[in-house]
Amino acid sequence: MPAYNPALALREPLSVGSFLGMLILSSLPLVGFILLLVWAFGGNVNQNKQNLARAYLLLSLITLAIGIIITIVSFSLGVSLLDSLYSYF
Repeated sequence: MPAYNPALALREPLSVGSFLGMLILSSLPLVGFILLLVWAFGGNVNQNKQNLARAYLLLSLITLAIGIIITIVSFSLGVSLLDSLYSYF
């Protein structure tokens, strides 16, 4: 029986249960964000878990940026529309 090697344990693939647990926990509003930060930037975390957390955070940032851009464009179009309607009265 080979000796336990912690460096190899950090590179083992995630099981389906671990993967689903990560997805479920990361979907919680505040706790999930904190857990993603710990998993992404923690020192002693499985490499697969760390990569998944970093990808999830990056995807969240991209989604947030797109949402902010869409909100600003929608708001400016709405103000423009209301301004053009106000000129008729």
